[in-house]
Amino acid sequence: MFSIETLRKSTVPLLVLGAVVIVGFVAVKASAVSAPAAMEIRWLIAHEPTSVFERAEKIFADELAAQSDGRMTLRVLKPGDAGFSGDVPSPEVRRLMDERAIELATIPVVNLAGVDQRMLVFNLPFLFDDYAAAEAVLDGPVGSELLRGIAERTNAYALAFTFSGGFKIIPSKKKISDARDLKDLRVATPHGSVSEDSLRGFGAVPVTTDLEDIGDALGQKNIDAIETTYTRMSTWLTPDVRYVLESNHAVFLTALIAEGDFYDSLSRSDQRILIDAAQAAANAERADSIALAAKNRDTLKDMGVEVTVLSPDAKAALEELSQPTYLKYEAVFGSDLIDRIRAGE
Repeated sequence: MFSIETLRKSTVPLLVLGAVVIVGFVAVKASAVSAPAAMEIRWLIAHEPTSVFERAEKIFADELAAQSDGRMTLRVLKPGDAGFSGDVPSPEVRRLMDERAIELATIPVVNLAGVDQRMLVFNLPFLFDDYAAAEAVLDGPVGSELLRGIAERTNAYALAFTFSGGFKIIPSKKKISDARDLKDLRVATPHGSVSEDSLRGFGAVPVTTDLEDIGDALGQKNIDAIETTYTRMSTWLTPDVRYVLESNHAVFLTALIAEGDFYDSLSRSDQRILIDAAQAAANAERADSIALAAKNRDTLKDMGVEVTVLSPDAKAALEELSQPTYLKYEAVFGSDLIDRIRAGE
């Protein structure tokens, strides 16, 4: 295992941005005048569950090596390497970047909202019917446009969207079946203003919570439920959870992002290699996130947790309650962006 102290002692510059995949590299002196330099790319997976990246890590490394004839190699770092037992908070990721202890990383997309608030569009309720519809947009023109927007607004390049979460659910201390049960329910959410307004539209009372603290929220007396995902429950199957509303009302996403100076130092061909390898890794991570969500759902049911799937009528009622939220954020994201997503672009 590699420690941050080892990284800090390294003479190799490392940079990372916000919450994303951080890639670091070590330039090796070329033995021939025209021979491209070898580089080691260090990727910090700054959030749990890191297990959903196990297959993606190998695919990323294999793609880099194959397409670069072995010049580009990958080293993966986890929260434990940075001294954390759970998610690495965004300020700490930024600090590690500033100290040049890391260079490429993965972070929740919600943490990119400060750079481009359009990234919060995926928190709008019932934007996608299923994962296939979500991936079609993430890998289509709209997804590409949003990824490019990060580079246009900051010194970083967003390479690909990952799940590390997926569709959102509402674990709770009481049974929830529809909007009537959500009325005045205090729901902790770490997903930003759009999620808070969505919950408020459902009739619930949103309570702002840090992402790394969401697993402990149900232990608080003033919290009735939380907004999270099956995938992220892999790190805390808490006994306080007795019920889950499988609402699938929005999508939690993460992203792979490269530090700008590092990316700009690459040749066009190496940039293409990096992007292709990142996308291949992202595809694997998404599939494994969906599989982990199904596994955790079964685990919860085995523990005696009652899972309620949102009925078509209950979903229609919540969609109706969501209209004011859509009207509010059309002014923020633009109705064109929302329409394009709904059209599957």
